[in-house]
Amino acid sequence: MYAHGWLKESNSLRLGWLPYLDCFRLCQVNKWKRGMNQRSYTCCASYHPKLRLSQQKDFQSAIWSSYVQPGDTCIDATCGKGRDSLRIAKLIGPQGFLLACDIQSSAIDQTEALLQSAIDPSQYPRIKFVCKSHELLSEYVADNSVRLISYNLGYLPSGDRQIRTAAKTTINSLESLLPKLCPSGIVSLVCYIGHSGGLEERNQVLSYVTKLSKKTWSVTYHQWINRSLAPSIVIVEKK
Repeated sequence: MYAHGWLKESNSLRLGWLPYLDCFRLCQVNKWKRGMNQRSYTCCASYHPKLRLSQQKDFQSAIWSSYVQPGDTCIDATCGKGRDSLRIAKLIGPQGFLLACDIQSSAIDQTEALLQSAIDPSQYPRIKFVCKSHELLSEYVADNSVRLISYNLGYLPSGDRQIRTAAKTTINSLESLLPKLCPSGIVSLVCYIGHSGGLEERNQVLSYVTKLSKKTWSVTYHQWINRSLAPSIVIVEKK
């Protein structure tokens, strides 16, 4: 998918008719065209020519890359096998900081090994690995400093399904980490309902974020409605 043409917008105006979770969220760019310096907007899908809406990770990557910049501070609150941490590390670069957390030491080990093998040492960001519950991370980052907080709820793929995220601790984590977001920072939650407790966790997370003040937060939800057990994505943006 590629954007065709340009859509102009003033610095102070959001395109309200485009939902933030839509893959066509417009990103501000500066570009010379026909000899004029234009402040314009282009479809973020143009940066993802292979974007497929059927792929949760592609959809999520398009959102992340429209917010996260080199040098940002980010949190992977459920790092698992490290795939999300790897994508974040590539976005923030060597000047960025990544806090990678998981309650299982095996997940921390897998994430660290993946990042060390997949990233050139010169591009390796500052990373702190924390083996504890994601509800205990607020002490590691300052208020108003974090660009992205990522949650991949559920259990570790190929791991023990009895060790999984739960509604109570996930909501506790959100309550403690939302103040850490900087303006225009986002929380990205992927919810799975195919395992025991998954549907309850998703519903309680949705109930919690629905009640966030619209003066401070913009909340949106994406679901694949023709796939009964497909994951869904919640995005919370700090205005």
